[in-house]
Amino acid sequence: MASRDSHFPLTNNNIDIEPLSCPICFTSSDENNETSRPFAKTTCGHVFCTTCIEQVLSKPRAVRGRDDDDDDDDVRLRCATRGKCPICRGNVSLFELRHVTDDSSFIVDRNTKVSTWSIANACYEQRVLGGSILSNERSSRLALMVERHGAIGGFGITFQYNTNTPSVSFTRPLYSFGGEDLESEEEPDVVDSLDFDHFHFHQATMTYHGTIINARPFTMRKPRKDSNANLTDCRRTCCPTYFFQNLECVLQFSSDAKYIRDGYLSWSYFDGSSRTHYPLDGVWEVEIEPGELVVLYVQFHSFSFLDERYHIFVNADNRAWFHWPDSSTIQISTQKIGPNSISHCIGETLQWKTNTDGCFQWKRISMTLERARSVVKMKPIQFVYQKVNIDSENDATLGPTYHANSLWGNTFCQAFTVGLASYHFEKADGNNEGYRAYISYENPLTSQWPNLDNGESIPLCAPFRNIQWNEVTRTFRGEILWMQDYGTTWTGDSKWVYEMTFDPSFRFVVSGTCTMATREPHQFGKDLIYINAAMEAVFGEALESSSSTGEYIDILRECRQSGASEATMQCLGEVALSLMSNEGGSWFNWNLL
Repeated sequence: MASRDSHFPLTNNNIDIEPLSCPICFTSSDENNETSRPFAKTTCGHVFCTTCIEQVLSKPRAVRGRDDDDDDDDVRLRCATRGKCPICRGNVSLFELRHVTDDSSFIVDRNTKVSTWSIANACYEQRVLGGSILSNERSSRLALMVERHGAIGGFGITFQYNTNTPSVSFTRPLYSFGGEDLESEEEPDVVDSLDFDHFHFHQATMTYHGTIINARPFTMRKPRKDSNANLTDCRRTCCPTYFFQNLECVLQFSSDAKYIRDGYLSWSYFDGSSRTHYPLDGVWEVEIEPGELVVLYVQFHSFSFLDERYHIFVNADNRAWFHWPDSSTIQISTQKIGPNSISHCIGETLQWKTNTDGCFQWKRISMTLERARSVVKMKPIQFVYQKVNIDSENDATLGPTYHANSLWGNTFCQAFTVGLASYHFEKADGNNEGYRAYISYENPLTSQWPNLDNGESIPLCAPFRNIQWNEVTRTFRGEILWMQDYGTTWTGDSKWVYEMTFDPSFRFVVSGTCTMATREPHQFGKDLIYINAAMEAVFGEALESSSSTGEYIDILRECRQSGASEATMQCLGEVALSLMSNEGGSWFNWNLL
């Protein structure tokens, strides 16, 4: 077995000298070895057997249910086909892996033939997630988000794969300007769709990669011009948005191609401003509170912070200043900004003070916006990009639905996460043979769990067998038969036996057990806390019918009287509080593979 490090100058000559060893599985590249495999090299120069590195980059990254704090790098690397090198932790892509023996040959084919894709002949539009009383409220919110943030913020886009060239269209159009001359007297062009210039699809991970290279900068809002200001001045004072140029898009679809389950849009900032006219343009780091740093992207002496737009001016004393929106506060630089010069090099700081005795320091990170990007996450939280029938407005609603009078049609989950061993009760045809229920392991978080005992991944859905349902006592019985259905055990168990009793309104599991041969039974209401995944619909109905919290309290009181444990009541209370706080997103993680 080769002892050489897997990081070395990659040439065909040194490859012929000595066999390689995969640092993950220790398989050799020696053709005389029965276990030999082909090897791949990454852009950072490390070498692995193709099986191991493809598994590393194809496996969905486990993500938190509420990942608002992910930085842009985390968002881009979270998608399958992208990740970190196992050795140096550098950024690598499945599509950039090359054959060790042929530096010009890629390991993974970039399939550009749209007709062969499993998402071919489909369109994906943004819809409200979940069928509930909240739908009308969220539809109004969606319309508001489209108007406020548009395609730049990831709203109101249609992804189209029904032609040989994939494209995107926009509910709210963009405005494009001719070349880099933003001061042109010509009216901007209205852009309601764009074709992807480069694109490919990876079937194994259901991941689409697309790039739009646009020579003409575009913006969300049409600048208004008056007789006393040129286009640049008018843009800065009347157009509260950035100018962008190119788009990088990575979308991961669900295994059934019904919706986009993960991904991102990455818009590159337009970097065509004059450094002499706008010396403060570029990227700055600002400490707004002790230990709390934010990054500001300044373009044409304008920047955004907390959804507000700020416009920088230079006074007669050559000091930069700007108003805080909806405030009498003025922030002014303590240092002069030289006319027709580039202000402050990388690493240098600019001091500011306000007329309210505030002090701030900006530290320059970049002189330009050349590498700056606005990254938008594409996860189904409150809204989802769903496959639609372009000839019909009656597409099926995605997401859990609530059924107060029957077990069937409901979904029950733990940790507010569907697909994390959640229970799905799909239908009943009037006899036991018609019952269909299963446990879902479709959430990416399950990738942290152990494989089946034969080494294979746990199934996405494990069906309940030998189902019994008692409508009078609202008791469900069923078995998960690991050995019978999968030919192996899981954590030593050949089967699990379930008994669950539900409350009268099917809002939570009151009691019951999950019995296994190798350990003590799990107790529902104690160590297994399961509530209806559509509980937001229950509390949402109360929210719409009452302006007070009285009906919320009545619902929680009913749950307590129906036998909810302390832990169950805590979960139900968190859902109620999240709706009362009106944060906008769903408290539940509904993101399946």
